[in-house]
Amino acid sequence: MLNNLFASSNPDQGAGILDQLLSAVRPGTGLGYATGVGSVAAGVAILTGVQARLAAILVSTMLASFALLVHQPTLLADHSIHMNWTESAVNLAVIGAAWVVAHSLARPRR
Repeated sequence: MLNNLFASSNPDQGAGILDQLLSAVRPGTGLGYATGVGSVAAGVAILTGVQARLAAILVSTMLASFALLVHQPTLLADHSIHMNWTESAVNLAVIGAAWVVAHSLARPRR
């Protein structure tokens, strides 16, 4: 199972699951650097409190775009694979957590 995540043992199958899913955001690509820098910057902003609400909103937006651009197509392509459902569920849970953090950082009403 773990071997299938990173590289397929069968050369006819091509790349592994993670290689297929993350080909656009792998290190060395512009999108890979952008998501990495954005995630680190958002984490620093949330920890220091500088534009923390904006950072949490942007992180939840980035994760939602991953759900739409990465996880939904794989789920629609083959909905019988358990891993596709698991990835989508975990991503939605993390989006919800980021949304809760953004809401908790909201300005108090007067």
